[in-house]
Amino acid sequence: MTRSRAGSTSFRLLAARLDRVLTDPAARPPPPLPPAVPAPARRRPPSPAVTRRPRRPIAEADANPETPEGKALLIAASPLTHAADIRRPLLIGQGANDSRVKQAESEQIVAAMKAHHLPVTYIVFPDEGHGFARPENNIAFFGAAEAFLSVHLGGSYLPLTKAEIEASSMQVKDGRDGVPGP
Repeated sequence: MTRSRAGSTSFRLLAARLDRVLTDPAARPPPPLPPAVPAPARRRPPSPAVTRRPRRPIAEADANPETPEGKALLIAASPLTHAADIRRPLLIGQGANDSRVKQAESEQIVAAMKAHHLPVTYIVFPDEGHGFARPENNIAFFGAAEAFLSVHLGGSYLPLTKAEIEASSMQVKDGRDGVPGP
């Protein structure tokens, strides 16, 4: 399992990939960091080299989009830069009201994959944000993910019922064949 700078998890042994959050770090600056969590107690004190290391402010971090080096680093880490290298089918679930990952970013990767004739399934939930809060939408997304994995990896799945689909706001924008159902 690998973790990209964009925050998505990729399983190299699988023949498909799911992303509920797919970000393009080159499109905007990273979100603010969460508050620091105190480190657990140590048995021995840390070395002076560790305790005296200066902390760089976020503006001076390697991935600062305001500097040429930072912008180059973000572009190199962007999924769009490497879209042609994607070799597995991709399922993207997007909340249209997501304030962290804009819908346009997901649409860019969908367009890039389609331009390279790569299989992509794109699902939008118009009434959701960064995480899917409505239980009906969670059921619909995970049901679609189960069907997607069944199509691309083989095996069986329990199809979503017509009532489950109608209760959700799920819209399959691209790759309908990757999400079979009523």
